[in-house]
Amino acid sequence: MVTESTMINVPVHPSINLDVIVGDDADPKFVNVEVIRGNTISGNNRRYSNDSARQVARMVPGVQGFLGHPDPSKFGFEFREPQCIYVGSMIDTMEDGTVRCIAKAYLFKSSRLREWVPKSIAAGNPMTVSINGRADVIRNGEYVDVVTVNELESIDWANPGTEGISSSKAMSVVREMENNTNNGGKNMEMEVKDVLKNATVTEFKAFNPDGYANMVKSIGLTELQAHNPALVDAIKDSAKITEMTLKVGGKDQQVKLTEMQGIITDLESRLATAEGATKAAKLTEYKTAKIAEMIPEDLREMVSKRVTGDTEESILASINNEIAYIREMKGLGANDPIGMAGRGSGNTPDIKDQVASLFGVTVKK
Repeated sequence: MVTESTMINVPVHPSINLDVIVGDDADPKFVNVEVIRGNTISGNNRRYSNDSARQVARMVPGVQGFLGHPDPSKFGFEFREPQCIYVGSMIDTMEDGTVRCIAKAYLFKSSRLREWVPKSIAAGNPMTVSINGRADVIRNGEYVDVVTVNELESIDWANPGTEGISSSKAMSVVREMENNTNNGGKNMEMEVKDVLKNATVTEFKAFNPDGYANMVKSIGLTELQAHNPALVDAIKDSAKITEMTLKVGGKDQQVKLTEMQGIITDLESRLATAEGATKAAKLTEYKTAKIAEMIPEDLREMVSKRVTGDTEESILASINNEIAYIREMKGLGANDPIGMAGRGSGNTPDIKDQVASLFGVTVKK
């Protein structure tokens, strides 16, 4: 009976003395049972939350199980023959966030459940259970919300169709290998080791679809690593992210991680080009403004062709060099504006005009 439930290993509670319980049993039988699931509604309109499942899980160890529901008319007087005792429990969180309580029950040697439970599982119609206890409840419309579970009296094996919640049923028959020292226990342990040694990722996922997290919780990473380290590595590799969705060019695109560096390099190149173009535009604007500010209009075109520089400071220095060169070529002084005629340029005003101007006389030409 190898199913995904086989991979769930409910631990024995520390308060349970398992050696005493199975001491006279040559072939002890245990069964994993889903007791209750949160976010569900029972047949009698009781609505259980995830907290309800957690509360029940804490009360499971030591609780006994009987056949059928107790008779309310015989409460306090009826002796019910126990069929099992629950030796441990665990909380399992499902993919949708629902919490369920899973318990491990030891089936007494005298109980007919030893035959019924495994055959019911093999037939695909597992026997069911129902919790019997006391709780604080409050009516909420058509449902009765279970606020607090105060006492768990028993977890009983229910007649078909009378279970409280449809998912509350036997999951798998197991053997407690840690404490069982008889030959049967040793043989079972060896069989499990052989299965782990030869298991592949595909087979493992088939037995445990909840994946790597549940594997660590159920079997133990250390145990699996010891028996089949290659499987652990393969499971880890199968869980690695190899691609992701990115928005490339305004569109969502599946990108492999191996392609990420190329995309990043291309993006960096585009950013550098864009930054360079922006910088060049700003320097051109600065150069034009400074030439208009410092150079006469009739010389701007010529000076603009000669001014160089890739920073504002170097452009300003180049403009000043051009102004100094123009002064030198025109024979101007350091403070003379470069737009006026130079002394050696051949454009000196006529001497008669200068004299006439000095005495305020107009010369007729």
